[in-house]
Amino acid sequence: MLAVFDLNDSAIGHGSSADNWQHSPGFARLADGGIVTGEAARSRAWLNPQQSFQQYWQQLNLTPLAVHTNSARHHADLAYAQLQQLHKDSGEPGQVILAVPGSFNREQLGLLLGLAKALPFEAVGLVDSALAAVSTQPPTGTALHLDIQQHQSLITRLDKRGELCSVDHEAVSNLGLKQLLDHWAHQVADQFISQYRYDPLHTAEGEQQLYDQLPHWLASLQREPQVAVSLKSGKGNFEINLMREPLLASAEARLKQLQQAVEELWQNGETLYLSHRAAQIPGLRRRLGEHQVLASDAVLQGCLGHQQQLCSDPQSLHLINALQVAAQAPVADTTPAPQASHLLVGHRALAIGEQLALRATGSDVEPCEPEQADLVLTNNGSGLVLQTPSEVDVSAPSPLQPGAIIQLQQHRLQLIVVD
Repeated sequence: MLAVFDLNDSAIGHGSSADNWQHSPGFARLADGGIVTGEAARSRAWLNPQQSFQQYWQQLNLTPLAVHTNSARHHADLAYAQLQQLHKDSGEPGQVILAVPGSFNREQLGLLLGLAKALPFEAVGLVDSALAAVSTQPPTGTALHLDIQQHQSLITRLDKRGELCSVDHEAVSNLGLKQLLDHWAHQVADQFISQYRYDPLHTAEGEQQLYDQLPHWLASLQREPQVAVSLKSGKGNFEINLMREPLLASAEARLKQLQQAVEELWQNGETLYLSHRAAQIPGLRRRLGEHQVLASDAVLQGCLGHQQQLCSDPQSLHLINALQVAAQAPVADTTPAPQASHLLVGHRALAIGEQLALRATGSDVEPCEPEQADLVLTNNGSGLVLQTPSEVDVSAPSPLQPGAIIQLQQHRLQLIVVD
């Protein structure tokens, strides 16, 4: 079995197919039984801060850790432990393609391949993750790809003329998921202090609880202008109303810094692609103008779709930063393309008609008014057009033909034809 590891430490993708594609945070914790990684480590990171780590992918090296244990000597040992866990969680594949951010330097790539040789799988491919993700899109012109890691954001410029090349990278230091969550955690804590004189960041238990809940609250604020949230304390439950606009305004300087970094590299006619990780940052999408959001498994699909080009002798792996992509047909096919009539949502087939507006409601998707929608499908007479009025994570292929999958947060919706 062949699997893909997308080594972005804010949400490491791993699996062998769309059905078993999962994400794991780049966290590690030193425990009595060894090294715990992923969500099991993140869920106790603020309870055991001296034994917890989240910089080992960005600082992948052999520098000794400040904490001396038999389990881990340096960051490479932590990365090795997480690679072992990824292998187990992916069904123990025999072969793995490693997709890495362009911010990895030569020494880190060499160390990564050295770790892979000691693991119970063969690393058969090594590819720039932005290149793999954007290779799933039509091969025209040039493009920018924006992704967010734990401790920085990364902008990649790609030339999409014949060969899809990773041309250049621009890292925005100290502007990653951690910095944004830390900022919003303090903003939320200030509200609890103001209303209840309760500081959740004052105790390890309160801090862990806040960081556990914060991503869910931010996701809700993508859809709603305000949400009621609560935290447990020794004195009972404390509840406050979080307002979207003040929370976003508080991060104005950080979001503007990222916007400016993108605009400095963004030229006329280029397509801007956001990873699903970047698209989930509240307030970012509305700052960036026209863009497309890639599916959460775009790296997987790109690697599987270019498997023959990527896989090589495990003893002589090198970083792939250019892929041959299929050329567009020189003569357009005049045969009318089939038109999807319905959208399959779970076991329900919803008629598209002239327009279908949908909204994600946690575990379900339901029709709604367009002004309340997360996605709107409109039939303009020549095809379907997808609009995403909210900042909820939505991704879809182009064109929108029968069989196409639209990803709305965790929901997979499929365009179908019903006679």
